[in-house]
Amino acid sequence: MKRLKYILLHMDQTTSTYRDMYEGPIVFTFPDRVSEEGDDNVFYHGSVGFAFSVTNRKELDKPTVVIQIPCSLLKLNRISTAVLDFCLREFTVYIDEMNAELENGKHLDRENGRYYCYKPGSEIVANNGVYAAYCRECDYEHIGGVAVRINSNERDTAFIQCICFRLQVQLPYKKMKKAIRMLCEDLPYAVNLFIANFNQEKLTKALELENKQNAIRNWLSDSEYCAFIANGSILPRTKRGDQPKLDAALFVSPKEDEIEICGVKGMGIRKGVSVITGGGYSGKTTILNALQSGIYNHVLGDGRELCITDESAVEIVAEDGRPIYECNISTFFRWVSDGEPERFSAERASGSTSQAANIIEAIDGGARLLLIDEDRSATNFMIRDELMRELVSDDPIVPFVDRVHRLYTEKGVSSILVIGGCSDFLKVADYVYIMKDYTLINITMQVLKDERFQCGACNDDALQCEQKKSLSFFNSVDSGHADRNEKLVISKMGYILIGDMQIDLRCVHSICSYDQLIGMGMILKKLSSTKEKDLLQQIDELYREVSRDGLDCVYSSRYDGVGRFAALPRKMDIYAAIRRMRETND
Repeated sequence: MKRLKYILLHMDQTTSTYRDMYEGPIVFTFPDRVSEEGDDNVFYHGSVGFAFSVTNRKELDKPTVVIQIPCSLLKLNRISTAVLDFCLREFTVYIDEMNAELENGKHLDRENGRYYCYKPGSEIVANNGVYAAYCRECDYEHIGGVAVRINSNERDTAFIQCICFRLQVQLPYKKMKKAIRMLCEDLPYAVNLFIANFNQEKLTKALELENKQNAIRNWLSDSEYCAFIANGSILPRTKRGDQPKLDAALFVSPKEDEIEICGVKGMGIRKGVSVITGGGYSGKTTILNALQSGIYNHVLGDGRELCITDESAVEIVAEDGRPIYECNISTFFRWVSDGEPERFSAERASGSTSQAANIIEAIDGGARLLLIDEDRSATNFMIRDELMRELVSDDPIVPFVDRVHRLYTEKGVSSILVIGGCSDFLKVADYVYIMKDYTLINITMQVLKDERFQCGACNDDALQCEQKKSLSFFNSVDSGHADRNEKLVISKMGYILIGDMQIDLRCVHSICSYDQLIGMGMILKKLSSTKEKDLLQQIDELYREVSRDGLDCVYSSRYDGVGRFAALPRKMDIYAAIRRMRETND
């Protein structure tokens, strides 16, 4: 970092471009041959590297810094998602402390200076804020200015495995001394503190939790169960939505459903059709929300860390106004007013057609479990009572209640439904539960013995869930005006604008953060430039590249208005986003 300090001191003290910092001029001196000039934008503090790069062309005073910490300094023997997540959460504590010292409410960040890093939520999700990589080991010593000494006549640098933190640093406007202190003193000092105080015992607990979570997931995948909720889980959330409500009743499994997995007792929810009912404010939607969040592992202390759901689960809602393109909804519609249900398209779909399309697209994308709340559904799509069946005999809609069980028996797709106002689903359910005083009670046998709940569901024509996999409108997303080709706007409200296409993702509830939206936008932009082929095949190929090279392989600095940090969404959520593209007219 002494070389960086020298470069900054000899730079124009009012600069806003920091060109020399990004280029990193360096002079290599050797024992028995002539010195060599070069560029190296990695600066070392001890064995820790700090790599500087341009974030984008409009923020030259806001560099991206990758801190490369050798794994040996942290005594890390293995790298996993939980290890990376733990390291990031621990490191952000020191970033927050530095920002607190820089804070001055009277001035903007551009005047104060600020450090930015990826902020993880309660879910453990792969992101580009932390990753493992093999980095060049420092093979020289600083001797003054930009000169360094190599101990041999040839550079034979080793590469060592490092934990890499990606930060952005807003350098204070026309305050070079403060910028030098931030980069050359405060940041290395924070890194040293992180290394010195690294809590191995706390890491061990995080790894033990990850092992248990993954073991439960593996067990579920080969079992007759699609979800598991451990006894003692805290499912209700505070008003903020991401913190456990500590005074809430702890979850207790019904005795009939209690199982033990990997030494943990809790409720196993079997594959098939499960209905959860109960009065208002009884907690039934809270359970469904917890099951939805269970597609991700959660951090220790979240309360839902051992609430584990089939990773392919999708929450299905009615989505009035969403676009639909050539979706085969014939499973739920005998006919439609304009066109064929096998190739249904609508610029602004109704609640019933949108919910039908959401189910078909979820299954087509690989979902093995549907989560449905009656309150978020279209009533005419979900049920049809006997009087309405007689009165409207030519209704084109085949209600979901007539199909839900066959989706499991014929397609292997289970459903968990929260029902408060319609008893028809009790007739087709394999398992029925009722919430009373925030306690889940199994009433399956009681329902089966009641003649009023005997099945009367329709069992006529075959289910049709297959549809066109390749979407030509997506592959031509970059067609049209050149100035639109590079457009990528990502809103915290849940919208993505890519090229001429707008995507409304507010009803894709498995997206857990704005950073996942950014990751999705970057992935979609890269997918749009590929040649047309099977859509799911395109997505699989790109995710293999991300797995090999890291999420940042899809990042591009040309999108000025997009944040630098991104998290990885599920493949099936990418598919869901593509199916929701709508061409704009701006």
